[in-house]
Amino acid sequence: MAVLLVAAALCEPPLPAPAVSPLEALDYLEVGDAERAAGSLDTAQVAYAEALRLDPSSDRARLAWLAACVEQHGDALLAEGRRLLDEGDRPGALALFERLRSGRSDPAVDLFEGIALYEEGDDERARPLLLEAARSAAWSARAQYFLGLIGLRDGAGAEAASLFERVELAGSGGLVERAAVLRQTALRTGRGVVSVFAESGYDSNVTYAADSQPAPTDGALGAGLFGQLRPLGLSGPYLRASAFLRQQLQVHEGDLGVFGGQAGYRLGRGETYGLFDYGYELTRLGGSNYLSAHRFRAGGRWLPFGRFSVAGVYALRLGSYLTAGSSAYSGVLHSLSPEVSYRFPLGSSMTLGYDVFRDATQLAETSSWEHGPRAGMHLLLRPTLRASVESGVRLRNLDGGPVQGVAAVSSTVYFGSVAAEQDFGRLTVRLLLGARASSSSDAANSWTRMTATLGVSYTAGIF
Repeated sequence: MAVLLVAAALCEPPLPAPAVSPLEALDYLEVGDAERAAGSLDTAQVAYAEALRLDPSSDRARLAWLAACVEQHGDALLAEGRRLLDEGDRPGALALFERLRSGRSDPAVDLFEGIALYEEGDDERARPLLLEAARSAAWSARAQYFLGLIGLRDGAGAEAASLFERVELAGSGGLVERAAVLRQTALRTGRGVVSVFAESGYDSNVTYAADSQPAPTDGALGAGLFGQLRPLGLSGPYLRASAFLRQQLQVHEGDLGVFGGQAGYRLGRGETYGLFDYGYELTRLGGSNYLSAHRFRAGGRWLPFGRFSVAGVYALRLGSYLTAGSSAYSGVLHSLSPEVSYRFPLGSSMTLGYDVFRDATQLAETSSWEHGPRAGMHLLLRPTLRASVESGVRLRNLDGGPVQGVAAVSSTVYFGSVAAEQDFGRLTVRLLLGARASSSSDAANSWTRMTATLGVSYTAGIF
């Protein structure tokens, strides 16, 4: 460690001399060139440093000093940069890599600076460095692996799949297994994506019956279709469309259909980004049109330091309930969902958030405030196996009193879920177990509900 710190300090530019003297600087440059040619890097570095001190504006002096320093301490500086990168200090690592690359051409430096820029979300600067590193046989597989990750993040599924396949064929140690998994992931992504899915499920309380009453249990079958288009990649405009149908086996008043479309724009390819979009959604319940809703959304994500990120989304829904019994709930629903996340080194993450809802309906009796915390853990158990655990609490208070004995003045809803997903190429199998319980000041609105869903989806990248 001491050697690394000394090496880093040696390559810090010298302070300017009190009096600038370009002519004296030329003399020291000649001395430095002679000493370097003779193999005396220590003396050459001292001479170049003095030349740069006497003439800080001299590009020749700066480049000669830096080249001598890097030539003498380059391995130590590279090792220090890799250590900083492993510890999550990307700005510190980038400062060292840029200094190294200014003094020499080295594919290892190109590779690790490209990796650091990729992790910073700066794919435009990372790509040419990784392409240069890929020219070296020693670093080719690793560079192509990260080029594949950039393609995957940008939605270029076919390009990413080809790069990951090259890594597999190269047989480069531990990268082979990860590349094989990511190649399958790349086949499911692209600037155009289509997904079809089917599911079966169980619901212990389809109609949200009160705890004091018998709860109708039922099974269900569902199917859906999803499509997405990102013509410019991850950063740029996007279009989405979806349709979902669920048929109850017995309690057909719970039959559900949801059809929607969305158009929006995302700015940023990395982990820091902003987005806004508009969507329309029609919900059918029990065979009849139930809710027509226009949705507007804006939000973003920011990495202030290390592995922590801060995100937030504001959404506005203009909803019209279309049945006689639900029309009083038509109005404007505002929601704000800030959260803080921590990403672990191997891909898992933990999230803490707080949701706030303001439902401003046509009547005070049906308008409400709802808010509460939530927490989640997303686990990458294997490259193709993911699991998640989520839980939270919602506190709901109505502006007015009960309506027809259904809406409670206040209630607390507790919810939680456990999910697991396994990828098989373009196929994904998902199991979801969920539970919700409401405790209310109105007994009619106190209920308990448990659900289980097993689904399979097929997803293909179009281009």
